[in-house]
Amino acid sequence: MLTQNLSHRRQLAGMQALSLGGANKVPEQAFVADARSDLPLRFTDGSTVVFRAGSAGRMQRFTGAGAEIVLERGWLDAHVVHADTTLWLVHAGPYRVRVTGTRFAMTWSGASFQVDLYEGAVVVDGSVLGAGVPLRAGQRLKISSGVVLVEPLAGDGTPTTVPAGDPAVDPGVAPGPLALAPPPEVDQAPAALPVGSSRASKTGMRSSAARTDAARSNGANDWLALAERGRYREALAAAQRVGWGTLCRRLDARHLLTLGDIARYAGAQPQARQAFQALVTRYPDNRLTADAVFSLGRLAYESSHPNEATRWFRRYVTDWPEAPLADQAAGRLLECAIRIDDREAARSAARRYLARAPGGPHATLAQEVLGQPVAGRP
Repeated sequence: MLTQNLSHRRQLAGMQALSLGGANKVPEQAFVADARSDLPLRFTDGSTVVFRAGSAGRMQRFTGAGAEIVLERGWLDAHVVHADTTLWLVHAGPYRVRVTGTRFAMTWSGASFQVDLYEGAVVVDGSVLGAGVPLRAGQRLKISSGVVLVEPLAGDGTPTTVPAGDPAVDPGVAPGPLALAPPPEVDQAPAALPVGSSRASKTGMRSSAARTDAARSNGANDWLALAERGRYREALAAAQRVGWGTLCRRLDARHLLTLGDIARYAGAQPQARQAFQALVTRYPDNRLTADAVFSLGRLAYESSHPNEATRWFRRYVTDWPEAPLADQAAGRLLECAIRIDDREAARSAARRYLARAPGGPHATLAQEVLGQPVAGRP
């Protein structure tokens, strides 16, 4: 990592436009905003990223199509100008925002994560979000203690001053129903449906929406309608009224994945585990089984069962090595080995992770395990 003094960082970010016009790449660079002032990055295509006072981050990659930026702590605002080839990635801890043209704010403290989307559409993935949760203009995503909330923005679309690293997440409050205008078209972002850890499960939810009204009279699909509105705790309660075990025995693969995600987002781990296990058992050859396997590994790890988590994550990497979450699963295997205190397994997992994802979010941890020098550290 290229380290610079603060005045030089300000000169680079605030006074000199960073060119997106060529195919050239620049070295990774660190940016730190001091406690009293913001630190703007301006790009020649008109895009801007502002690290708010007290925040820190780095530019991981920088090409003609966009940039890859990491928020290490604090709060940033981003306005990315849309073009046919635009592709930006903004990371914060285990989370990633995929951007093709939008305006949003992001906060990250290590314990909580929040994205406020003012224009356009994005997909946020990583950690408890699985393969991704799409957001559209006027929505807020909040994550704290493994609980995920998607809710409307309270204001008029103007960024509000939120203290960096303190998104004020209240896991006990379920979001209200959404009443939003359709977002502008964005080439690479799917429509906003906040439930399901795979694109296929979201497609299943869209196709099931037409059937929901017909079943509304007997309440059979109330849980699905509530989930489509991001009201996960209420959706969980509605599904339990129908009969959780009954749903696990009767639902198809897409809806089992959705059912498990509802329970996971609502913080009901036993119910989530039951739904995902039903998907794995009943549909072993379905492509959605990969998402269920990853979710079972994550639930086991979060429940302090690293040996069980290792089995699930190893199955994911072995059976679906090119799947969207394979790099994350490899990183989780490293975490599990460390949790178990198996040094040889940790070193082996670290080598495998660096071989497949040398710039991934677990790369620093893998380098530390192997005793390799870490960029930006003495």
